[in-house]
Amino acid sequence: MSGGGENESFEVAYLIVSGTTTAARGPEILRALVGLGFNTVIAIPTPNAARTISGRELADVAGAQLVESYFDLAIRPRPPRGVVLFAPCSFNSLNKLAHGIADSLALSVAAEAIGRKTPVIVAPSLNQPLLDHPMAQASLRRLPEWGVRIVPPVDEGEGPRLAPTATLLDAVRPRVIGVDLPQDPGDAGEVVIPARQGPERAALLALEHAIDDLPDRLASEDAAVGWPLEALQEADDGTGQLLVQGRRGDAPRRRGDGRGL
Repeated sequence: MSGGGENESFEVAYLIVSGTTTAARGPEILRALVGLGFNTVIAIPTPNAARTISGRELADVAGAQLVESYFDLAIRPRPPRGVVLFAPCSFNSLNKLAHGIADSLALSVAAEAIGRKTPVIVAPSLNQPLLDHPMAQASLRRLPEWGVRIVPPVDEGEGPRLAPTATLLDAVRPRVIGVDLPQDPGDAGEVVIPARQGPERAALLALEHAIDDLPDRLASEDAAVGWPLEALQEADDGTGQLLVQGRRGDAPRRRGDGRGL
């Protein structure tokens, strides 16, 4: 963990998955969180999530840990400080969270994060009638007052759905420890990508370095082969004869002076 407040970054990320139809995207979102470079990624399903996704599907994601018990060593004696992504967040979980109800491990971790003032990102997955429900609207207004960031559903013509994974990652990425993002579009600061993002990044960096070094290498090669181009030069020594110069440092000599070239 580093920094503080809005600039605080973390080594731990939690994915809380609730029991909506879009919970099937849980493994995809979990893999994406692992790919961001967190040292620890913990998946916590709500009790109702088991209706739409099995714990094994989450547990099988490489680099992530499935936690379903208050006694799991990963969260004892207290859940470590980290970023909480609640995605998907159901109508039931949204309203419980906004009313301080923590009747499950998943809601307890989210509620504790709100109390700690560590980042909580909630991505509701509600159909249009539930999204329009007065209680849902009240919860969506209340949670930001507590510092919770809402990633709203996206309607691509078939009604509101859980936001795309890329949008969820955009909300989480600034909180990854070791990633420095530009403060504004005009900031020329370099974005530091965690090494675990794979060999593609290393290959690109090697190519960039090779391109940067190319002018110096060409200049060095040109200097190495430059002297033969000076082997013949015409000079006025008062006789108008052609002078031949061998290696650098050799005294010029006239063609046919009996010493050869």
